[in-house]
Amino acid sequence: AGYDATIDSDMRDRACALLVSLTDLSTGIKRRLGMSSSISGMTHRQYDYASISHSETLNGLAPSILRSDESSSPRRMNVRLYDSLLSMVSSTSGRGDAGQLAVRLLANLALIPENKSGIRYVERKLISMSGKDPHIAKIACNGILRLS
Repeated sequence: AGYDATIDSDMRDRACALLVSLTDLSTGIKRRLGMSSSISGMTHRQYDYASISHSETLNGLAPSILRSDESSSPRRMNVRLYDSLLSMVSSTSGRGDAGQLAVRLLANLALIPENKSGIRYVERKLISMSGKDPHIAKIACNGILRLS
């Protein structure tokens, strides 16, 4: 009841189906979805964005939060996404294929080497959850066997 009562399962399931479709199309999307930008410490900094000129921005003198290239910010696994997908696997609300959608999205993310730490995180939790709930074990095993 806890998790299932707090979410709009139809919206969650549709969003997951969209993410599955998008990750089917592009390795870049898989990489960006599996990893999140780290902006730790940025909330404590105060910048006067109006005083930064256009030429300073172009010359790389702007604060790192304004830079768009991925090499300027460290990346880490997207724990929020992985935890949400694990909750979706264990959920009994929503569409009948919600767990399979979550497993399919995890399988898509696992194709990218940079997502390795996130997939290991999910594997540890999924093994623990599968030992406690046969429904989760069935979804995880069926999803993995069907996709491999």
